[in-house]
Amino acid sequence: MQKLTDLATLFVAEPANQHTEDGSGARLINVELCEAVLEHAEAMYIARPDGTLLYANSGYWQIVSIAEGTQLAPRQDLPERHKGMAEDVGRSGETRTIRENFGVSPNIRHFSSRHFAVHDGKGKLIAVAGSFVENTRETEAVARASRERKRFVDVMRATSDWIWEIDADGNLTFVSDRITEALGLPAFLIKGRGLFSIGNFPGDAEQPNGVVASIEARLPFRDAMVEITPVDGQKRTFHLSGVPVFDDAGVYRGYRGAGTDVTARIHAEDSARRSKRALESALEELTNKNTQLELTAQRATAAKHAKDEFLATMSHELRTPLNAIIGFADLVKMQPFGELNERYLDYIGEVSQAGRHLLSLINDCLDVARLEMDSLPLHVGRVQLKEVLRDARAMIALRAEEKDIDISGIGCDDDIVLNVDPTRCFQIFVNLLSNGIKFTPDGGAIGVDLVPVEHKNAVNVVVWDTGAGIPEESQDLIFDKFQQLHDDILSRVNEGVGLGLTLSRQFARLMGGNITVESTPGHGSRFSVQLPLAEPEKG
Repeated sequence: MQKLTDLATLFVAEPANQHTEDGSGARLINVELCEAVLEHAEAMYIARPDGTLLYANSGYWQIVSIAEGTQLAPRQDLPERHKGMAEDVGRSGETRTIRENFGVSPNIRHFSSRHFAVHDGKGKLIAVAGSFVENTRETEAVARASRERKRFVDVMRATSDWIWEIDADGNLTFVSDRITEALGLPAFLIKGRGLFSIGNFPGDAEQPNGVVASIEARLPFRDAMVEITPVDGQKRTFHLSGVPVFDDAGVYRGYRGAGTDVTARIHAEDSARRSKRALESALEELTNKNTQLELTAQRATAAKHAKDEFLATMSHELRTPLNAIIGFADLVKMQPFGELNERYLDYIGEVSQAGRHLLSLINDCLDVARLEMDSLPLHVGRVQLKEVLRDARAMIALRAEEKDIDISGIGCDDDIVLNVDPTRCFQIFVNLLSNGIKFTPDGGAIGVDLVPVEHKNAVNVVVWDTGAGIPEESQDLIFDKFQQLHDDILSRVNEGVGLGLTLSRQFARLMGGNITVESTPGHGSRFSVQLPLAEPEKG
């Protein structure tokens, strides 16, 4: 402090210790000498107690330039941040030491600044001075060390539950606070105890790579099992891992390691093993049941195949006598051997009609059996749609006339060629038109509309009627085998066994088409038969 007082005197008084003829010359030399000394000192400033700047060296202005982000020339006043500090020290007379950061990240520089009062020889406050010492390297080194320590702590917390150290005698010298969760005791009460006193190490002595053997051999060990029973009585299992510690001279100093709680994992593994055993048992039982199901399925398939063969055989065998009955009935109706009275002719007509109906049912059953056995032959070729509709109309004309049903809408004027099996296509439209006759009341109408199918080489032939219609909930059922519809309910009061629509849809699908239905009760039905068109003939 005395030196600073003498230094201040050099700026304000005549030097008394200089022997020269020109006193002013001696003072100039002293001022220049002081300024030269201060210029090479650490960054500093000197100001009056009111904050008015008296002197600042170039080092100080370099710091100010860093703080304000631009190169500044020396000026006559202190920056506000230091002027306020000088005024505060001038009022209180107390020294202030603070840390200051200058610049913009990542080019920040760190300084320790000291702002203090300057007194003369009589103790009178004459100035305030500030000095700045850069400690950027030290500050960044401390920050890096802090980050590394935090990273180490975070990694250890993420990879383990607690950390431990033992000395060369095997006594614990450090345990992290999280050991409290495992033992229920504060860490400081555990220090000094032996490592093997914290819990039970099951089977460790018999293991060649156990903790005891590893410590005796000064080798690292990993995932050694230890069972710890805290004060709550709930046993917990930990895995301990450790590495030996040697000093710079190579002298063994102990071990350092971590402990991880694996209780939940052990329980999960036990549960998984139990579940696996239960699953294996269930799988074995399921395999046995599957074997039984396969045997049952094989027997069912064999029974179905036998049923289909029986149905096909019986249908075929029944057709022969039926054809004879129909043929002889038709022959008798022709009266080649003499006239018959009207009653006999009516009976013969009933026999012929019943025979034909029975033959139709047998043919349907035979077709169903063939479909289920995948043995129904198809002979696909070019077929004129108008010829199919003409023949189908002829088949139902008599029945339509009996019920006074208008069938003038059945037909096709366009020259449309289908790529279908002619017999099955004819059977589809006979079935649909016959159903229309059956379910359309007297005086109704049946017709056909043609609708092209976009983006497909196909046509929709829509068979419509003015019958009672089909409820929405029954529209899928009518395509099932042995289903009939009458008066909006499923029944069997109409002749037939409910195979016509089933066969018709199967035939259409086998030929690359389909049949769908749209209907509203009381407003008739529309059956759309989608069939593929034949490719145009070349040449």
